[in-house]
Amino acid sequence: MKRGIFILLISICLMVEVPFYANGADAVGGFRGIQWGEQFSNILEPLIPVGSSQGDYVAYYISGDNLEIGVSHPDSIIYEFWKREFAAAKITVTGTEEFKSLKLAVFQQFRHTPKLNASSCQEWIWFYEWNEGDSLISLHFDVFKNQGLLSLVSSQILSQAKDQRKQEAKNGAKEDF
Repeated sequence: MKRGIFILLISICLMVEVPFYANGADAVGGFRGIQWGEQFSNILEPLIPVGSSQGDYVAYYISGDNLEIGVSHPDSIIYEFWKREFAAAKITVTGTEEFKSLKLAVFQQFRHTPKLNASSCQEWIWFYEWNEGDSLISLHFDVFKNQGLLSLVSSQILSQAKDQRKQEAKNGAKEDF
């Protein structure tokens, strides 16, 4: 009996953690086997474009992707590339229960519970954000829309993109004078 309970507990822990580490991925340095900065051409899974690109950013989903994180069943998992380098993963859920399941999996994965970001929080929006290694992580839920979003973003690539936008703005300002 005790052995059965022990095996059940281990199985539950693995159900929560494995989706983050599928294909040997380190969630701190990427998502599901794709490391931050990995070239688009190195991705073996079939990537299908989502909508139109936004400047140097292009979003994709993976055909046949496992839409489970812990016991949560996300609506979508989007992989974003900046200049053809993996830069972010965005996971969306609908419903309070799905958000709570996703939040539980995320907090267990990163072994801590961040506090609500009071400056970005109102009673209808729950917002958590923190840094983890080379990743910026945010998790929020909009009560009115009944939708949640988990964003995992490479802090290095985000910094490079911001620097490029600043330089482009400077160049544009010089041309206008």
